[in-house]
Amino acid sequence: MVTEKDEKDEKDEKDEKKQRLYEIYRDYIKHEDSLIHSRTSSLITIQSFVLATFGFCYQERYKMALKFAQSKTPINLGPIAIEYGGFLLALGLVGLATSYIALRSIRSAHTAIKNIEAQWNKIDSKNPATYLPGITGGGKSSATRDGGRFSIYTPMFFIFFWATTEALLFLVFDIFDIFDANTLSATYLDIRAWLEKLYLKLPIPW
Repeated sequence: MVTEKDEKDEKDEKDEKKQRLYEIYRDYIKHEDSLIHSRTSSLITIQSFVLATFGFCYQERYKMALKFAQSKTPINLGPIAIEYGGFLLALGLVGLATSYIALRSIRSAHTAIKNIEAQWNKIDSKNPATYLPGITGGGKSSATRDGGRFSIYTPMFFIFFWATTEALLFLVFDIFDIFDANTLSATYLDIRAWLEKLYLKLPIPW
């Protein structure tokens, strides 16, 4: 004969097992969340150095151009101009590549958290444990979604920034033309013409 005490003991045992399972799922989510934090922090640190280097090089480029303009003796800065422009483009590509890699890795961590949350909700729906908080966001999906916006939007912002910067370097700022247009290679001119055609085809609202 099953007594009330036996039923209570069985219920307590089930609750204890569920709580242990909850802690396992929660620890995995904490692990993924710490990965998101470290990847976002690393991205911001890398981008800070790349942006500082880019700004410094761009400033020095104009100082060099000023010395070239004030010089009384002819100076051939064509090769240096090509190297400077190539270095600026390379910096932009580094910023773009690191942002894209960070976005993919951060999204993978968010996907892992969503999968764990879905698995837990499936388990919890069979025997709801009202004494346990939601596995993420305190049980509110909007809190989980809003909390992850910064980690997702940060690499997206840098991707847009560096893509725009690379396009402007080619199409607007003439990174090579400031010194001597005669030093431009035919390859560069072909690439620039192709980019201008591509740029004009983009669905930009202005």
